[in-house]
Amino acid sequence: MRIDRIDIKNFRRLENVSFAIEERETVLVGPNNSGKTSATAIFRCFLGHRKFRIYDFSVSKISDIDIFGIDGDPKKLPVIELDIWFRIDPKTIEFGRAFTLLPNLSGEFNLLGVRLSYSATDPKELRNAYLKTYPSQGEKPPSKPLSYFLTQESNLAKYFEISYSSLEKSEGEIKTSSLDQSEGRSLLQNLIRIDFVDAQRNIDDEEGHRSNKLSIAFAGFYKNNLNQPGIAAEAQQVIDENNERLTDHYAIQFKPLMDVIRGLGVPSINDRELKIVSMLNPETALRGSTDLLYVDTVRNHELPGLQWARFQDLIYGHSG
Repeated sequence: MRIDRIDIKNFRRLENVSFAIEERETVLVGPNNSGKTSATAIFRCFLGHRKFRIYDFSVSKISDIDIFGIDGDPKKLPVIELDIWFRIDPKTIEFGRAFTLLPNLSGEFNLLGVRLSYSATDPKELRNAYLKTYPSQGEKPPSKPLSYFLTQESNLAKYFEISYSSLEKSEGEIKTSSLDQSEGRSLLQNLIRIDFVDAQRNIDDEEGHRSNKLSIAFAGFYKNNLNQPGIAAEAQQVIDENNERLTDHYAIQFKPLMDVIRGLGVPSINDRELKIVSMLNPETALRGSTDLLYVDTVRNHELPGLQWARFQDLIYGHSG
């Protein structure tokens, strides 16, 4: 058994791409920003190695998301899809394992397919939550588009999820049959294994040191309060103002570096401009960038906060 072909839709630069997988090895070759990394990153997202982000949707689909925020037509919401086709010999035991998980096949038994989709679970609920945070001003649309609302890490994960379907080819057409989530995950675990060797390209380290930060208990309390529309809107307004100021600051401070990068031909003439944008949101700003200090009100002096683990003990009432 082997992977025969990969089909990708609406993921980053890969709006509608299909490529065959060779029996021994497959090499993807192309210029910078042509989608080579995207072809592997989509596996990270669907296999749970990395969370989806709003900008994993193709650029052309972001406007469709924003239009849905205005008119509420769920047909406008795009779906990220990954189709994996397997070539299997029906006479081998491997086919029996796959066939148990794909019971609805009736076409070409030697070609089995699995579709992984990332889509909104309840479009109406998503739009209602968005409009509570950014209400319309009379006839004017909300102050921020729906895509901005979904840049907040918890929002995209809350309203979008992965679903699974089996695929079969019958008389030249592809037919789908929905699979239970646990069944779909088991299918992938049984049929494929993927390992990654990375090149370091990030601006920062997402798993940075967490000591001396405000306790996770406070973060949890604040997160629960952010579920209230009034508090969420007020917090988001404060963060939006700071994001705009930080983005302007970055544009000035990084200009010399960006000029050097352009001189090296990055991005290429066919690419869009690079821009560093502040993407703080209330929850992550509190959890990752907030310190606890002791204040001596008599001397008007601030003392460093306790270590994170020690402060956790005090919050939950332990002594020592």
